Amino acid sequence: MYAIPCYTQAIQHLNEYPDVKSYSSAADDIQRALLATIRQDRGNSGPGAGPPPGPSDGPSAPGPKSPAPTSPSPDSSFLGSWSPSSAQSIPLPLLVLGVLALLLLAAAGATLVARRLQARRVPPAPATAADKRG
Repeated sequence: MYAIPCYTQAIQHLNEYPDVKSYSSAADDIQRALLATIRQDRGNSGPGAGPPPGPSDGPSAPGPKSPAPTSPSPDSSFLGSWSPSSAQSIPLPLLVLGVLALLLLAAAGATLVARRLQARRVPPAPATAADKRG
């Protein structure tokens, strides 16, 4: 069980992302856990009390959870401040690959242009006997 403000903060954070409501029942699950915590804090929990039944009841039903393992902070990672700051930022390796792909395309285009220019050049006229005497 978490403190009541933790549940409300989690719900507020999830409401910032409209896709979460469309594709997930996380807000409902957190709301159910919040109600169960409030019920337990009031002392109303008895042998039959618990969160109201819902579609997520069963072996994977939400219950008291341990805090999620924390990942190392971006400052302690290999790239330091170059690592993405949020899930919406573009990762550095993807940027490097994109730039490399553009450079390769530019090199291929330059090669194609050089070949076409070389093919358009008029070959010099063969030397004649009059030119050799001259």
